[in-house]
Amino acid sequence: MNEYTIRVAKREDIAVLFEWAEDLHWKIGIGDLEMYFDMDPESFLVGEIQGKVISSVMGFRYTDSYAFIGYYAVVEQHRGKGYGLKLFRALQERLRATKTVSLLTLSDGIATYRNSGFTEEGHQTTRYMGYGTKGSPLPAVPEGTGELIPIANCSSSAKAEIARWDTEAEAYCVPREALLLRLLSRPEIQGWVVRSTASANEGDIVGYGLFRRAKGVCKFGPLVARSSSVAVCILSALRTLAEPGEAFYIDVSSLSLAAREVMKSAGLTALVDLTLLCNVRPPSFNTSLVYGQYSLEIG
Repeated sequence: MNEYTIRVAKREDIAVLFEWAEDLHWKIGIGDLEMYFDMDPESFLVGEIQGKVISSVMGFRYTDSYAFIGYYAVVEQHRGKGYGLKLFRALQERLRATKTVSLLTLSDGIATYRNSGFTEEGHQTTRYMGYGTKGSPLPAVPEGTGELIPIANCSSSAKAEIARWDTEAEAYCVPREALLLRLLSRPEIQGWVVRSTASANEGDIVGYGLFRRAKGVCKFGPLVARSSSVAVCILSALRTLAEPGEAFYIDVSSLSLAAREVMKSAGLTALVDLTLLCNVRPPSFNTSLVYGQYSLEIG
């Protein structure tokens, strides 16, 4: 009998789920799923038939009152049989006490999610693609702005300051300091931070951007900056971490108009648009600072 059962994922399931992501061309950052699992071990649910995992979904809890749903997938041969919906309903039940739950979807999924209670529509996120420029000189920092420092050269306390600054600047709709601390502690994560050299604000952070690899592509984000000129500088510096001709992705909110102009001026190509849906009114963030979001699967 092909009985369908739902359970909390185990850490050994994560490698299988990562391969699914590759098959679906989602391009999850290498090491990201393991990080999410370690931070919130009960965030992943899987469905299985005869001991074989055939579906997955993640409800990553940033706080007790905010969660983001992602990584919702069903193996192709088992689609259209209601397995995915059962899994999604099980996750919703687990998140029942969470006030705000969000997700991103393509336009053809909006009606389906509305039927599941995600009736509030927020901003769109566009995935842009460009190519690396490794070997080219680093960009000049805008005059009067500060100093461009590699993340790899930052101490643990300096990385903690970046995570704290991101929260204080409201660069995301809820505090994500714990997530950024985990991300910045990973030795393979690269990037840049710009610190002010102005006498009145010497040492203050004015922007940062992170770089990590997925299979066959690089991912930039978050990219947070006090001005477009700083964002352009950090984006150009991030490109020097990718090989010439190597593709990278960066995800940008439709609310960040200055960010879209930066992507356009950099010659990046828009690949796909996704829409934010929430069960209640979508939470806000400081759109004037955010030039690149962290990741589609957890917002």
